Amino acid sequence: MAIIWDKSWEIGLKDIDAQHKQLVDIINELGEAMKSRKTNDVLSKVLKELDDYTRKHFAFEEAMMKRFGYEDLVAHKPLHTKFIQQIKDFRQQVDDGSISVGVKMFNFLGDWLRGHIRGTDTQYVEVVKAKGAK
Repeated sequence: MAIIWDKSWEIGLKDIDAQHKQLVDIINELGEAMKSRKTNDVLSKVLKELDDYTRKHFAFEEAMMKRFGYEDLVAHKPLHTKFIQQIKDFRQQVDDGSISVGVKMFNFLGDWLRGHIRGTDTQYVEVVKAKGAK
């Protein structure tokens, strides 16, 4: 189980692309832990790392959108909040000992990441680039 970074996912903003690659690495770390049948403690630790890093990524994105006057920031923020809640729910399920959450969680994360990059992020990229973001 692994997500392979695809150059077509690059949105052309150096810091955001680097953060997305880091998210792929963390999700793959989670996939590797599941594949190796690591304990729920290990899975919970990796999910915490994903939660922490995602919060930083979202804060960075939102600050950039605000700085460059992205008008749909208010509509974008709930998407971030929803994802953070989903990670929290997965962490709770892992902490509660749910074994069945593994594949569902990994698939959700991969689908979300592709949708986040190719969908929601592409909505703001051109706007912030046109205003000087690099």
